[in-house]
Amino acid sequence: MKFYLILASCLSLFLVVSCSKEETADEPQPLATCVDGIQNGEETGTDCGGSCDPCGVNISGWNSDNGFPGSGRWGTIGFMRDNEVFVGFGYNNKKDFYRYNVNNGNWVQLDDFPGQGRDQGFGFSIGNKAYVGGGSCSGLCRDLWEYDLQEGAWTERAAYPEGNVAGTTGLAINGKGYAFSIYLDFWEYDPVEDIWIRKGDILDLPMTLQPTDVGFTVQNKGYFGVGPAGQFKELWEYDPQTNDWEKKADFPGTEREGAFSFAVKGKGYVAMGYDYYDYKFVNDLWEYDPTADTWTELPSPFSYGMSYGTSCSNGEVAFLGFGKREAQGDADVVYIFKP
Repeated sequence: MKFYLILASCLSLFLVVSCSKEETADEPQPLATCVDGIQNGEETGTDCGGSCDPCGVNISGWNSDNGFPGSGRWGTIGFMRDNEVFVGFGYNNKKDFYRYNVNNGNWVQLDDFPGQGRDQGFGFSIGNKAYVGGGSCSGLCRDLWEYDLQEGAWTERAAYPEGNVAGTTGLAINGKGYAFSIYLDFWEYDPVEDIWIRKGDILDLPMTLQPTDVGFTVQNKGYFGVGPAGQFKELWEYDPQTNDWEKKADFPGTEREGAFSFAVKGKGYVAMGYDYYDYKFVNDLWEYDPTADTWTELPSPFSYGMSYGTSCSNGEVAFLGFGKREAQGDADVVYIFKP
């Protein structure tokens, strides 16, 4: 969900099957695999063509939605509570904000964010409150904002203490927020006291000296890894009770940056991203089992690769979407995963 300054997560073909923006996940179509607008001899599936994103997915548990009322974008920030996703922001200082219901596919545009528009920030939710911080705005933002999910009101809180917070990975564990910056500063946020506590930095963190793009929470432990510029495939488990780190199985997929990551039903997932070395987007999907410490590649529901979008979950359902993509500009498609 991030794009770094050193470099930052939905063609027309005439077929019998037609596609339009109005199609829904209730009417799945074959997963598109050709992306050039021409179905060549060895390609299979349906290329939707025109301005349409994927016509639908035919992999169990996955649905796609092309009904976002705003513009395509990357560098979005989002969080989830129950069956509602709150998402917005994006490159070029966007500050519009939306609510999406994963059950009925309904989008509602909310009031704009009152602070500076931004992209590449971090977000996490704790109880009935959610938090958005950092990112790239008209410079680099270090502010932190609390959003009351019931009242729909924003309140500014204690700013991130120091460092570059564009591209920071954020997540919540057991009532606290955690932010891992691209300069390997690791901080804990206490929402009750409204304070930040340093938990580690480049001098004492055990991992190879690389920042991380991937972050998810399983059973009150945080998992960080798979870094930018395609140079980092390690995965580390963080225990906030002891402030200890334990190295886990390396990510076996292609090196990538800007990957999507989330956790559902006790498993972690890494999806898509940008292969920095081969200069291409990847559209694969990987599942991590923390108990067995193993990775498994799953059938991909994605018709093309994206990077630097938004991914979040409520532990049972996941949402991911938006981002940079190979063709047709920035994406506005979103995917829902209900295993």
